[in-house]
Amino acid sequence: LKQIHQGGGLEIKVADAHEVINRYQEFLRTKTNLDLKDAFRRLHLFMESQFGQTHLYPYQVTKDDGNALLYGIYGKDRHRIYNFMTAVTQEGRSAHASVFALDHLIKTHAGTNPNLNLNLKLDFMGSKIPGVRSFIESFGAVNRPYYLYHFNHLPWPLRLLKK
Repeated sequence: LKQIHQGGGLEIKVADAHEVINRYQEFLRTKTNLDLKDAFRRLHLFMESQFGQTHLYPYQVTKDDGNALLYGIYGKDRHRIYNFMTAVTQEGRSAHASVFALDHLIKTHAGTNPNLNLNLKLDFMGSKIPGVRSFIESFGAVNRPYYLYHFNHLPWPLRLLKK
């Protein structure tokens, strides 16, 4: 996000990555009982890396009075815009802050992929949280799982021991 975008009493602007991650962590605590402390610690470090600072963009949506309604991080590479994480308040849901943020991302990046002469794809990255899942599906999203490939590089006798 290079500029502030305003409309309908809302604005979107650059946010502090650590604050966004902390807000998302609080948001998840109300949705799941998984212990993700180590994952969030690694995410903080990743956001500070050169790659994180180049490809990940923390943002927030606020009301005109400065009250934050949504915190998020999106990623961008040559092919996609990734809706990496968002934490929206109840007031933000009522004010359609998520739709406002997505609209801004689409308007900002539409037709901006000169390397491939293709349009970027918006990757919602999915969710098992029912409310988030239905929001994503309302855009006509198609479930395309990410596959995990693992190759055991250990030499022959040792690789039989590790599965």
